[in-house]
Amino acid sequence: KSANGALEAEAADATSEALIDTAGQSETAENKNSKDSTGEKVLGQSMTTIKSRTSLERSGRGFCMELWANFDLKLFLNPYFCLLAAATLFISSGFKSVAVILPHHAQLRGLDDMTSVLLISISGACDTVSRFSVGLFFDIPHLVPHRRRIWTLGMLLTASSITAFAFMQNLIPFILISGAFGLTSGLFMSQLYCMLIDLIGRERSRSGIGLLILCFGFGVAVGPPTAGALKDVTDTYQLSFCVLGASTFVGFVCLCALDVALMTQRRQRRRLNLNPTLDISVDQK
Repeated sequence: KSANGALEAEAADATSEALIDTAGQSETAENKNSKDSTGEKVLGQSMTTIKSRTSLERSGRGFCMELWANFDLKLFLNPYFCLLAAATLFISSGFKSVAVILPHHAQLRGLDDMTSVLLISISGACDTVSRFSVGLFFDIPHLVPHRRRIWTLGMLLTASSITAFAFMQNLIPFILISGAFGLTSGLFMSQLYCMLIDLIGRERSRSGIGLLILCFGFGVAVGPPTAGALKDVTDTYQLSFCVLGASTFVGFVCLCALDVALMTQRRQRRRLNLNPTLDISVDQK
């Protein structure tokens, strides 16, 4: 009996040691597996972050390349187009702001509310008539070669009419200047894109019109706040109209510079005995 009891005790001790060893090995294996899985998760997250950053960089470069290709931003490398875009920006910031501040200016000059608003209707009606009539007028074959110069001269009249609003006191002068302003502003809008097509050609007119509208919108966004800020400082719109007229005059100067540049190019072509026809489109490379 004592021998059997000793054998059973030794067997129990061996069994407990084996169980302890097995439990320790399982715990070690579990810790190792957990560490391996944690490392794999961290590595996977790092690789995902790197891939996402790389994809963002590629998408950013791709967006810029697509923007450059679709909008044809190379047009801004053309000095002739840049002059036309600058003229559009300054002229739009000038004459598009008049409709915002003219009624209040007329009220400060003593006109009643209904008459002050009527001035905008008068200029708008003259603008509509001008767009149709000038478009038909400039389609006359004998006037087509000279329409750019007539258009440029019209911008000088626009700047003059805007500046004249600053010095008006009575109803009749307000009505006359409003009509003149509407006629000249209609001249600008009706021929702007025709001048653009003459400048860069029909093939690139889609991108050119889009970029020109961008410059036009920027001028419209800047003009009215500037005029309102000047009114807050001086308590009158007189300086505002003078600044808007000056901005339109700067656009007129840009158009004059464009006309001089085109004339110089034509003379150089004639001097070199080349084809005297106008071809100033940007290099397609």
